[in-house]
Amino acid sequence: KIISGGELSRFMLAYKNISNQQDQKDILIFDEIDAGISGSTGQMLATKLNAISKKSQVIAISHQPQIISIADANFVVSKKVEKDETQSILQQIEGTELENEVARLCGNGEISNTNLMLARELINYAKSIKGTQTEKNLLEAFAGESQARNKYTYFASKAKKEGYEQIAALFLKT
Repeated sequence: KIISGGELSRFMLAYKNISNQQDQKDILIFDEIDAGISGSTGQMLATKLNAISKKSQVIAISHQPQIISIADANFVVSKKVEKDETQSILQQIEGTELENEVARLCGNGEISNTNLMLARELINYAKSIKGTQTEKNLLEAFAGESQARNKYTYFASKAKKEGYEQIAALFLKT
């Protein structure tokens, strides 16, 4: 039987969520888990990924503004070709850059005033879902800064071991 892209996305999320409950994973990577979905289904997926991120580190490659809005950290991947050599560039975005990226994804790739208003609304809605403090802030408040640093160092070592050097460096920067 054939299933749609959206159904496959929801199936994979359910599968990873159930398997993670049975065998807790340190890092879960979702590569375009949002394929074939949009609107309220995208928001439900974002909320579910946020819930999963409370127990495991989640890395999601996404083009859904709802998912990007709810993330604790966002990165844009771009490619640069120089002398027949392609380089991938990973850049963290926040603040105005994040608003612009969410706005770009809300529309036709352009950043209009309407798309910016929608982007801000999505980001504010995501903050209301998550509360105002990120996991890092909670760790620092309740367990002390050294434990928060240890957790990010741990995730960095896991990422480095798997060959994700740029991601490891970002954890160490946090």
